Amino acid sequence: MIQPLVLALFFACDALAGVSVIVHPSQSIDELTRAQAVNVFLGKIKTLPSGTLIIPIDQERMSPERLEFYEKLANKNQNQLNAYWARQVFTGKGQPPSQLKNNREVKLLISNNPGMIGYIDSSVVDDTVKVILTIP
Repeated sequence: MIQPLVLALFFACDALAGVSVIVHPSQSIDELTRAQAVNVFLGKIKTLPSGTLIIPIDQERMSPERLEFYEKLANKNQNQLNAYWARQVFTGKGQPPSQLKNNREVKLLISNNPGMIGYIDSSVVDDTVKVILTIP
């Protein structure tokens, strides 16, 4: 039998309009490749192609946006992501990004901090942030 939470997450993921990677509108970057985005959010690079230092912000562990973002962008499910970060932390190679509760919190933080990057449901994008990658 499928657990209710799993079922709810499955349908929530289907309801997303896609996921948009966002930065502050003042950032000079207009586009980020999928590979660059993966490397930023997995802690492999700390700067944008322009050389600007950037801090990635994740959504909550089981949010539909986070599940879709990592599945589609990095081909990693939550268990694989947990294992990846456990190895990084254990070997001293990095720490996972800070997490915020929802789209609203991520958008608000990014819109007020030029040095951060995050992702939100594409349906909630507005002019307070700049989209540099869309994952349909």
